[in-house]
Parts: sequence; structure tokens; C-alpha cells
Amino acid sequence: MAKRRAACLALALLTACAPLQLADERVQQPFADLTQADAALEQTVLRFGNAASPSEGTIHMREVRSRALLGNTRPVLVLLNGVFSDGRTWRFNTALLAERYDLLVVDLPGTGRSVGTDPDTQPEDHFTLEWMAARTYRALAAWQEQSQERRPLVLVGHSYSGAVILRMLGRPTLREQFAEERALVRGAVLIASADVGTAGWSKTLVELAKLSETEVALGGALGVLESRVIAGIESGVERPAESALQQEAERMIGALTDPDRRRSSQLMLRRIRPVDAEDRPIAALTRDLSRDHGRVDIPTMLLWGRHDDTLTLDTARKLNAEIPGSRLVVVEEAKHSVHQEQPFATTAAIRAFVDSLEVGQPRAAAPQAP
Repeated sequence: MAKRRAACLALALLTACAPLQLADERVQQPFADLTQADAALEQTVLRFGNAASPSEGTIHMREVRSRALLGNTRPVLVLLNGVFSDGRTWRFNTALLAERYDLLVVDLPGTGRSVGTDPDTQPEDHFTLEWMAARTYRALAAWQEQSQERRPLVLVGHSYSGAVILRMLGRPTLREQFAEERALVRGAVLIASADVGTAGWSKTLVELAKLSETEVALGGALGVLESRVIAGIESGVERPAESALQQEAERMIGALTDPDRRRSSQLMLRRIRPVDAEDRPIAALTRDLSRDHGRVDIPTMLLWGRHDDTLTLDTARKLNAEIPGSRLVVVEEAKHSVHQEQPFATTAAIRAFVDSLEVGQPRAAAPQAP
């Protein structure tokens, strides 16, 4: 039955998705210059594991040192990726940001090179937002311990990782458990952030969350998987001829065809909010998660593409109303991956936000909101 359903799905997609020619970032400007600048950065590859749970694997980071004279006096920017992605999603931004700040470019747990052993064998609490937030905190704490001095941080997350950051800053249990680490966070930038209270997910995300091993194998054999990914990349940007990139399609296909990375991202999508046996959100538990937003007590910027049709501006406005003192910046001519489509506008907005922050000694732990 599963194979028959996969065959029907593959044939349907095959007729719906004609192969498209995507741009090559190695020659397409400004991406070519930005990727070359990224490759030339002074960086160190770091890995941090969890001794108490080796099967979780290690978290992979790129530590990028700024060439700016005062780079080490400014906060370190921690760049976090979304599902079916990895730290390479920031390759058009790193060199621009490193002109002013030190960076930690993280492969979020379960993505890129931060993949553990067989996600399906992990406990039920793994790949929930709270677990992801705790794993990220522990990795940042390990990085602080091996540094010469404790550094203030600004957390920058795209899509799914925006929801992780909101748990890091607002979930009462995590605020208490990681109070020392949280006190070093000076600000947060949420780029097209996922929201547990969103009424519905995009059709593409729903499909990806349920894609089986058989469907991936059959779709790959028939060329359907590539066609579907290419069509998604093309429709996901505002200016396809300029910003729909072949390398993004290759990266997505790699995440889908690697069983551990695919299953990890699928679990992340399925466990982003509580659902019942019929895959329907449990309203009371979702509302409890949404209350975390009101507990965020550091400066927060929401950065959104004007034409985002994955998580629309309505999501941005909802978060803006719920997060105390947050500011919303809208970037024109961009959809969901605004940091890739508009790297210069994204970098300018982040720089303006970070430079407006007061950075000094660690903040005192604030009292928890009810």
C-alpha cells in the first residue's frame, strides 16, 4: 500500500513539476562574491557533544573571527538554521557580518553535521522545541568555557530556529536551568520565525514532514524529487531568475536523501507543537507555549520578507504584539529566506539592531513573568 501511494504521488508530482533551470551561485552576483568571501574567512571548526547522552551526537559550529579592530569588544552573533537546512544557509551573510562581529555559525541539532544516531530510536522528548533549546544552550555554554573570556551573545535564527530561540528566552524551566547562560544574551533577531500558534503550516512543510523512505527512493529514481525541490526553490523566492539557486536545491536534496537528517527534520516539524492522535494541535498546550513570548525580556527584532508565503506577515505581526518591546522590520522584494534573497538589507538591519544594544557585564537574571 505504501509503495502504491508513493508511486501515485511520484507520478502526480512528475506531471505537475517540469524541470527548471536554476541560477548558479558560483557565477550569479552578488552570491558569487559573497560565497568567495565566506570561504576566505578566518575560522575554526568546533564540535561539542553531550557526555551524558552520546547518541545525540555532536553539535557542529564554525567560529569566525572578525578582522575588525574592535570585533572582540562587540557581542558574538550566533547564527542558527531551520529544518532541512544547516549553517551553510548563512553563507551570503557571514562575510558581511564578520566585517564587524565575531560569529558562531551553528548546525542546529539534527541538521548538517550535527546529526546523531538514528533519530527514530531517541526518546520522545528529543527534537521538541524545549529539547532543542536546551541542547543549544549546552553547546553555547561549552563554547564559553573553552573561550578565554565569557562573551555577550546575540541569537539570530531563521524560521524553525526562531521558535527555538523563543523557548530559550521564554520557557520558565529553561530560564531557570540556564540562567547563567541566558544572562549573556543581549538580543535576538528572529528572521521569518516559526510560531507554535500558527493556524496552519504551508502545504510543502506538511508534505515534507510525512515523506517516507519509499517515497524518497522512488521519487529520486524517477527524477520527481529533484523536480519537486527545484519547483519549491523557484516558487520560494521573489525573483526566481536572480535568486533561485541550484546549490540550495542540492542542499535540500541532500537533507532529504540522508535518512538521519531527513528524519531529524521531520521530527522537528512534527514536535514543534503538541498534537493529538489525529495530528491536530492541542489548543491548551499550544497556548501555554505561546505564553513564552510574553516572558522574553531582551531586545528582539523580527525581520520578515514582505511576500513571505510560508510564514506570512500575519505571523510577524502576531509575534510583534506578543513579544514585549519587539520591533518589526520588513524587507521588500523577499519571501521566506530573506537573509539569502536580500543579504545586504538583512545585514544592514542586523547591524543597526546589534549596534543599538547596550553591551556590558552579564545582565542580572530577571524575575520570571507569570
